[in-house]
Amino acid sequence: YERFGMKVEFSTGYDSSKNRLNNIQLAVEILSGVRVDPGVTFSFNGTVGQRTAERGFKEAGAFSDGLSVQEVGGGICQVSTTLFNAVVKSDLTITTRNPHSRPVNYVDKGKDAAVSWPNQDFKFTNSSDVPVYIMGEIVTENDKKYLVMSIYGKKLPNGEYIKITAETLSELEPGEDEYRYTNDLPTGITDGLENLLGPLKKIHVPVHELAMMMSIALRFIPLLIEETDKI
Repeated sequence: YERFGMKVEFSTGYDSSKNRLNNIQLAVEILSGVRVDPGVTFSFNGTVGQRTAERGFKEAGAFSDGLSVQEVGGGICQVSTTLFNAVVKSDLTITTRNPHSRPVNYVDKGKDAAVSWPNQDFKFTNSSDVPVYIMGEIVTENDKKYLVMSIYGKKLPNGEYIKITAETLSELEPGEDEYRYTNDLPTGITDGLENLLGPLKKIHVPVHELAMMMSIALRFIPLLIEETDKI
């Protein structure tokens, strides 16, 4: 029986807002005790479900298209990320994993796993020959909070362990500034296009998103100029 027990655990520290902590706690409560049988693929979205206010999730910080936004369920990517690292160290098979659009502050680059309902998911397959169990908890040590995700099952033999390392293979230089326009325009503004469109922020956009944005902008810019002439 010494071969069975906690395979591995992984923790991430954080200083979260009340709403973000609420979302993390809800996700951890849902995940704790989940059993994944041999050959079965676990889905984070399929297990946690849609993050809605009716289910108790609250608005908190999140990333969307590289921008910081407030969304219901914000913060639970820390749960999927912490679980991802525990699964990798457990020598189970990762089947679906997506990085964030920008680095997160609770784990090293290349070690994150973003989730977003319903598109981005984190999945792994139990490639061992026995069931594994997921456990999670939030602990406090020296006045600091930590999220801990653990995998229970057959331990790695002979005291073996897996260490995760991340390596930067290349870096891309940012291109020219691009501007993303909004339909939420203030009324009664007459002193310039920037005020008409609202605050403009510097962002870096992937090429495929830029092409789509430019096609939209080309349709709307003539309308904006026409409305400006009317004011």
